Amino acid sequence: MRFLAALLAAAALAAQEPAPCIDVTVIPPDMVFTFSPRVEVPGRPKVVLALSGGGARGVAHIGVLQRMEEVGLSIDGVAGTSAGSLMGALMAGGFSGKEIEDLFARVDFNRSFLDPLGRSLGRTLTEDEAENGTLLSLRFEAGGPSFALSLREGVEIRRALEGLMTRGAYFSSATFDGLKYPLRVVATNLDTGHGKVFDRGDLVEVLRASMAVPGAFRPVVIDGQPYVDGALVENLPVLAAKRAFDAEVTVAVDVSTPFQKAPVSNFFSLAARSLDLVVERRQWESRAAASIVIRPEIETADFLDYGRSLGSLVKAGRDAFDANLPALRELLLANVPDETLPADRVAVDCVRPLDPEAQAMLGRVLPQGAPVKRRDVLVALQQLLLHGWAKQARARVAGGAVHLEVVPFGRVAAIRVEGRPRLVRRIERDVRSRFPAGEPFNPAAFGVYLSAFVHDLAVEGTPLVDVRGSGFQEATGELVIRLQEPTIRTVIVKGARGEYESVYLETLMARARGHVVHTGDLRQLLDLAQRRLHLAELRARIVAAEGTPDADLELTPVHQQAMAVDLSVGYETNLGSALGVKYRTENLGGFGLEGELSAASNRLQQQALLAIQGPVFFRFPGFAMEFWASAFRQYVENALVYPSPEVRADASRTVITTQDVGVGGYVRVGGFGKGKLELAGTWRQAAFSLGVDPRRVRHERTAELSFEWDNFDRHTFPREGLLVRSRYAIGDALPDLDPQGAFRFAYLRLRGLTTFGSLRATTNLGLDLDVEYGYGRNLPLDRFWNLGGPAFLVGSQALALQAPQFAVARFGVPVRMRGPFALSLQVVPRVDYAVTAATAGGLFSDRRMLGTGLVVRTVFSRFYVELAYGFLRQGGPGGWGPSSGSFNALIGTQPFDIWRR
Repeated sequence: MRFLAALLAAAALAAQEPAPCIDVTVIPPDMVFTFSPRVEVPGRPKVVLALSGGGARGVAHIGVLQRMEEVGLSIDGVAGTSAGSLMGALMAGGFSGKEIEDLFARVDFNRSFLDPLGRSLGRTLTEDEAENGTLLSLRFEAGGPSFALSLREGVEIRRALEGLMTRGAYFSSATFDGLKYPLRVVATNLDTGHGKVFDRGDLVEVLRASMAVPGAFRPVVIDGQPYVDGALVENLPVLAAKRAFDAEVTVAVDVSTPFQKAPVSNFFSLAARSLDLVVERRQWESRAAASIVIRPEIETADFLDYGRSLGSLVKAGRDAFDANLPALRELLLANVPDETLPADRVAVDCVRPLDPEAQAMLGRVLPQGAPVKRRDVLVALQQLLLHGWAKQARARVAGGAVHLEVVPFGRVAAIRVEGRPRLVRRIERDVRSRFPAGEPFNPAAFGVYLSAFVHDLAVEGTPLVDVRGSGFQEATGELVIRLQEPTIRTVIVKGARGEYESVYLETLMARARGHVVHTGDLRQLLDLAQRRLHLAELRARIVAAEGTPDADLELTPVHQQAMAVDLSVGYETNLGSALGVKYRTENLGGFGLEGELSAASNRLQQQALLAIQGPVFFRFPGFAMEFWASAFRQYVENALVYPSPEVRADASRTVITTQDVGVGGYVRVGGFGKGKLELAGTWRQAAFSLGVDPRRVRHERTAELSFEWDNFDRHTFPREGLLVRSRYAIGDALPDLDPQGAFRFAYLRLRGLTTFGSLRATTNLGLDLDVEYGYGRNLPLDRFWNLGGPAFLVGSQALALQAPQFAVARFGVPVRMRGPFALSLQVVPRVDYAVTAATAGGLFSDRRMLGTGLVVRTVFSRFYVELAYGFLRQGGPGGWGPSSGSFNALIGTQPFDIWRR
């Protein structure tokens, strides 16, 4: 009897024990990189993502990332090459797939990555134009030569990436394992030919290296080693991902251009085909090693166009993921028992009705009357928690039914926003409207909102907003948002060449101390310091200051001593072919000295120049001295309109030769050094030859004050801004040759540009108003203004006129269109009016010219191309003469304004 009683008691106790629980794990957000809860299904394998390169086709990665987030696919690591490394870094840095798509819609990555016309701080427009006028550059750095081929430095990429990656670098402490997803970036070491898988370091520089397409960008030097695009070693980094993360499931997303057969007709096509074969052979191996390969169907996409096909590329990525979702689901649930539970119905146990979207999801995943499988129950639980429809959710099988035990979130009773006033003002009203009192709290919706807020600030340049401590207080129903921003506490300079470098950097960066980090403003200061100190690079790192909520700015100057030989070529209709060679030194002797030895020639002019410039006081590198010596020869083909005593009135084919020696000092002005004020003195010997006539020589002395400033957005094809250039000089012609005695001259140019509509528009319209004035009193012939050419007056020929006085006004309506490779094409209808005279008093009564026409300008590779057709009408005191039409073509590596110098 006792045994039977014990058995019955045990049976009764067993009947009272709850059924085994089916459960998933909820991982709360860290409010740094993740802002919504994540849900882990038991038995899930370790999953890593491998994102391929493919240029702008990489935008299709966004669609894959979006669908991954929507279905709740958890990732344990991501590896990327080239464009895939960019997408992987954005994803690992906390950007959601939707936020990345919005980012590409807002930011013009075409211009950020590819525009070679961007301005450099610390240089005037003239200096920017001159520095970018090179076809071929042979550089000598670290004792060895390198053919730079005028490749882009990638400065535009660095500027675009810094604002996006600074948050990740700051909160991860420069190790890629500390990001939202552990990240690996693949690049190719040019010295060894081997691949390098980066897992730490300066994330921006590492991404630049992985994206440095050979032939387009210069290699990126990291730890003394040059790196280029990782596609040369593994464009689809499956093997790198598996080695780095020991993955069980590797999901490869391949957006590379399919290999196509094409005829090989020359050396270049043979080289390109050989490179394609190497990359494709490696991709075969990578695809074979992947657990699953997602290949978006991309019909056409320009390799370099990151914006034009955004919508279609994202959709292609989403569609490709959905096509592979059943196979991917099988891989992810392979370790989860596919058992049918002893139940024929599903019941929801909840204190209030579920959200309609949650009910619809349950109807799809667990349809009533169908066999209930453990896998489907786990998926339903994951979706309930992932989308914020439940605070807790688990399942039990009892009484022939699967009971979903759902605990909902409480209702929002109040909202409290704490932090800096500017951030509180920005968010408070919006958050109250989005999460009204009385509505149930949804952590997924709150996380999406808070993530978008944080990353909007990052795109705007303030990426270090800290929202840790934000969340829903279940006990009180209060929704709390805490907004903190570290300010820069101190500037730490490491590896300075001398005390002057440290003092200058600390002084320059003083304007950043005590303020929140703004990457755009900080980059301007860094670029300016880099230019002023003649550095190869000024590396910056923002690190958390110990013991305080603030940050320290660490600066590391990278010094250089380089030499270069530059070649420039060109052709102009009247001047014929042109050739220029320049030898220049940078940071000579390590003291900031720059030297130049150059020569240039066209049909009517030859010039040679020797110049040296450098800082006077190391603590004030914006103040410098320069010395130069030059020789110049010009052939004047036509009889002079305004004769001078040096030659006969009917003279033609006059040869003017000058030798100058000068010394001057200048100071950079105007904010970030785009202005330059200079005072110089020059001694000149001028000689005049005419046929068999004896050579006539004169000596001159001048003192000249000049000023230049502008805020143009680009050095060529500027779209917005103002330009001011002016000179004033007094001189003395020694008593060798008439005219003798004092002379003076002055020059002023004012130019204003504006564009209507968005600068990102494919086509836009603008206005260009350009006014120039040249004054001369008692001028020697060698000081006459050289006039002519479409840049001066449409319809005229270059160097066709020499005059002591002139004034010209040009009015253009540029129609700007986006050409190939994100470069500009301009079609400019122009109306120009110019007057010239022998004296200032006769300027508007002597000789006048009216030009009307059309100018077309574009950039092809490293060549500036201008085609102009105009009608020129000339007049004088007796009235206007007939108009004549002329065509002018200019092609060369020098920007257009340089031809008028």
